[in-house]
Amino acid sequence: MTGCDVADALEAAHVRPYSGRSSNLVSNGLLLRADVHTLYDLYLLAVDPHSLRLSLAPALRQSSYGDLEGRGLAAPVSVSLSVSTDCLAWHRSQCHWA
Repeated sequence: MTGCDVADALEAAHVRPYSGRSSNLVSNGLLLRADVHTLYDLYLLAVDPHSLRLSLAPALRQSSYGDLEGRGLAAPVSVSLSVSTDCLAWHRSQCHWA
């Protein structure tokens, strides 16, 4: 979603929080830039499970992150590497501004 091409700035993010080895699934993960990962974990960013587009908390919309609003997730190289829409829906439900 950010277009970052610096591997050292990217992190694997859990969509649903880590709860042991069983939560370490590709379908429960997104590859995010480190700062975006933090905002995602704080429920200030969400991905719509249907459109796969990014939404920002109102507090971020006028910030330097505002240009991320509406950006879509990059398509995975294989369907088997797709994030779960159920996980995305759960995460979005935790974003009380959404």
